[in-house]
Amino acid sequence: MKIAIIGGGPAGLLTSYYLAINGCETAVFEEHPRIGYPKHCTGLVTARSIAKVPVDTKECIEKKFGKLIIHGQGREAFEISIPTVAKIDRVCFEEKIYAEAVNQKTRFRLGARIDTKRKGDEIKLLNVIEDVDFIIDARGFEAAIKNSEKVSKNKLVGINLIIKGKTSMDDNAIHVFFDNKITPGFFAWLAPINEHEVLVGGGFKNPPTQEEIMRYFHRKGFLINHGQIADKYGGVILRGPPISDFHGKNWLAIGDAISMVKPITGGGLYPIISSIPFKYNNGSCDEALIRLKTGIRNTLEKLRKQYLLSKFIHKRIFPYALDAFIPLIKMVLEVVYLDYDEHDKLVSQLIENIAKRNVYPA
Repeated sequence: MKIAIIGGGPAGLLTSYYLAINGCETAVFEEHPRIGYPKHCTGLVTARSIAKVPVDTKECIEKKFGKLIIHGQGREAFEISIPTVAKIDRVCFEEKIYAEAVNQKTRFRLGARIDTKRKGDEIKLLNVIEDVDFIIDARGFEAAIKNSEKVSKNKLVGINLIIKGKTSMDDNAIHVFFDNKITPGFFAWLAPINEHEVLVGGGFKNPPTQEEIMRYFHRKGFLINHGQIADKYGGVILRGPPISDFHGKNWLAIGDAISMVKPITGGGLYPIISSIPFKYNNGSCDEALIRLKTGIRNTLEKLRKQYLLSKFIHKRIFPYALDAFIPLIKMVLEVVYLDYDEHDKLVSQLIENIAKRNVYPA
């Protein structure tokens, strides 16, 4: 079976590899001239999720973290132990998957932007000469924004800065800041990468300048001896809801194209990995597509539940100072183990306890 995959980001690369090892004849069409560029996301994902990918990407891990420190708008903060989270070099990660996909005879056409037209239950490729039997839509956030008004309204701009310097904070933790002065309705982050570089960033409705971001962290005392910006990258952060219309007669979609992201944090790599059944690697192409479709459906159902729950959190907590809720969150985390990737139990328990104690903001 000949399959065209539109998009050579993580969703397209991982899907192409999975289908290729199951006997599909795959071709990936990527609009940019180089795999891994332009860089977008922060690159934080659990080591457990990375281990599910059957490609050796160990050398792409820049640092591992075992705890999360959450900071309120004031001085209140608390520490949480978490499963190991890795900061990965996304370019390295994508290049590794690309190389293995090529080894599995996947064809790549870089610098090829593909347009599609949908008619009923089918999708047609408009500027591809060769015939294909099936289409995987693994495009980026533009597809989701185009297809969903709710996704378009909820999007944020993500900004990441790699700063030469040091931090006064615990350098073995990921630091998350809920402060409406810098990121109203979302959060900012700081993660030391090595002895000489610190990652800072956030999700913004109205993006500040790079200088304003650095000034915020410096004024708070979180950055010391900081110098020039070594690297900067970012993109759109999707906040759902997941798009349920993800498949048709001759196509299915995966990744950002259907807003397949964690609603609370906007992370997209984990949902992609969890959707692809890598453990099945010796079946037929038809069977592989059926399993992939099932995996995507199951992931979307989980994300949809998380989205409905997180809407409550964003409306009730994020618009206000987090400090008043920290004792409650601490109590919940005593009985619910925080998983960086899985949020269902945490959010459900948090909402239940908020309702019981009637601690809504005035």
